[in-house]
Amino acid sequence: MNYKEETREIWSLLYLYRKCYNICMTILDVRPSPIAGTWYEGDRNSLKRDIDEYLDKAVLSEIEGRVLGIIAPHAGHRYSGAVAAHAFVPRRRDR
Repeated sequence: MNYKEETREIWSLLYLYRKCYNICMTILDVRPSPIAGTWYEGDRNSLKRDIDEYLDKAVLSEIEGRVLGIIAPHAGHRYSGAVAAHAFVPRRRDR
């Protein structure tokens, strides 16, 4: 096999890999978290309540226009949840 054929084969394999990956991620788009209950609540309702509390307490100055991106800390909720809520509260408003 020459260089051109090898390159074509590699690109074909990468293309197939990408297709398989996209199909698998569509089927398995949500996986159970291995850290649920450690860095944040493991129960869905408790987690929602905690996040809503953080967002309700976040006070933000008025922002003109749309939020196009968010930079937020992502440590455990007890460590950075209140700070992260300030980053996400504009998105809650835009819903």
